[in-house]
Amino acid sequence: SVIERSQYPDLEIVVVDNASTDGTIDYLEEFQRHHPSVSVIFNRYNVGFAAGNNLGLAAATGEYLVLLNNDTVVTEGWIQTLLHHLSDHPEIGLLGAVTNNIGNEAQIRIDYAGLAQMPERARDYTLTHLGELLFLRTVAFFCVMMPRRTYTLCGPISEEYGTGFFEDDDY
Repeated sequence: SVIERSQYPDLEIVVVDNASTDGTIDYLEEFQRHHPSVSVIFNRYNVGFAAGNNLGLAAATGEYLVLLNNDTVVTEGWIQTLLHHLSDHPEIGLLGAVTNNIGNEAQIRIDYAGLAQMPERARDYTLTHLGELLFLRTVAFFCVMMPRRTYTLCGPISEEYGTGFFEDDDY
């Protein structure tokens, strides 16, 4: 979905594989052959969520950085929507997306029968709520955008939490 639905000039994609054992490595090698501009970092062992993301953040060169989970499906205009909020509100240091499946205020009610219906429903939701911002005490890192200045100021994600959980709360 990132390749198909990201209309952004000079999009830089860095994929970090945390030592997958389910055929993902073969898939990513083939994917990279078809998309040579995509960088893939293959870890020899699972370094955990935070350390894996830190590898990607360190490799990225853009002015805006996005952390995106491997099971997140993006929709048309996702980058432009996030960038629009950051450019309109330069005081924002970290911006998360809404979703239909999370345990905080970012959860929205949106109905669709399957992934085929999701893009249309997401577009309708986005157009209905254009420009709206919601302050979150905690931004979940399934999909988060930050200006490079945030990363420069805050540094890498804390790896003290182990394999996963709470490092996004900490950031």
